[in-house]
Amino acid sequence: GDNRLNELEKLVREEEKALVALSDEISGKRKAVVAGVEGRIAEMLTELGMPKARFRIRLEARDGFTFNGRDTADFLFSANRQTEPESLARIASGGELSRVMLTLKSLLTRNKNMPTIIFDEIDSGVSGEVADKVGRILSGMGDYMQVINITHLPQVASRGTRHFHVFKEDSGDATITRVKLLTPEERVYELARLLSGSTVSDTALENARELLESAGN
Repeated sequence: GDNRLNELEKLVREEEKALVALSDEISGKRKAVVAGVEGRIAEMLTELGMPKARFRIRLEARDGFTFNGRDTADFLFSANRQTEPESLARIASGGELSRVMLTLKSLLTRNKNMPTIIFDEIDSGVSGEVADKVGRILSGMGDYMQVINITHLPQVASRGTRHFHVFKEDSGDATITRVKLLTPEERVYELARLLSGSTVSDTALENARELLESAGN
């Protein structure tokens, strides 16, 4: 029994040694790309109307192992030059967080070869020119994967290849959620409704058509 126990302990030590070597290799690869990722995210945040934003990735070694190695990663963010980057989850506003998450997802999905990604109001807290740029980024992601995006922004909705309208209907004692693929004319009306509210004017309809034309739809 003692001999077998010694054999097993030796095997464990060998496996731990191999595990350390693998986790060190993973850590090295992560550290090698951190600066490039930070730079690319800073560029995209500038495109999204945050030219003074700073983004940092802090890697730290932890005790023990996880499925992804021994590193813990903390994303640090600052929207201006006067404030040192702090933990993204703690310091970012809703609109800032949406834009940072969009840039991260845009980079990650390209490298993961994911077939489909679903965004639930990733454009929350943005509007105007920034909303248009968010739509462009999402449209660009659609060149290499399927992107399903839930949005209330006409600038973003106009960029989609297909436009579905999600609505609820009361049926007896139940409320049923329905999804309808819009025809080209229905799409114009829905974009106009997003632009002007419950009362759809001729000007809003014209603006909706212009949005679709500028988006290539």
